[in-house]
Amino acid sequence: MHAPFVSPVERLGVPLYVLTQVTVVAMCALDSAGEAVEDFRTAAVRKTDPPSYFGVTPEWTCVGPTVPAAKLGSRSGVLRPERPYLSFGAAGGTVSLWEELAGTALQIRRAGAPRPAADGRVRCSFSYASLPKDG
Repeated sequence: MHAPFVSPVERLGVPLYVLTQVTVVAMCALDSAGEAVEDFRTAAVRKTDPPSYFGVTPEWTCVGPTVPAAKLGSRSGVLRPERPYLSFGAAGGTVSLWEELAGTALQIRRAGAPRPAADGRVRCSFSYASLPKDG
């Protein structure tokens, strides 16, 4: 009795099948990610409700600083408390906001608690007089 002959091409069948499946799933995920980003940016420009973004649901919020602007820690832009931002939430004292004009995330330390805004078209109320004075 002889062992059956298995050609090298037949041995590659399972690995090629797995590779094909992984490639298809990755392509679908990348397409979905690109669509989610585009939908999010469109909502930011139109000031409408944003879609869920990979399990995170951004919300229109009003955020004001808790310290004078000179002491406010920020990356990627300047906080303008009179305008609403799309917020991704806060972690470790840093609030992540979408800076529509720059097309990037704005991270602010020492910001006040985000307050819900009806949508992106409202003007947020904030008084600089409520902040502690420098000095």
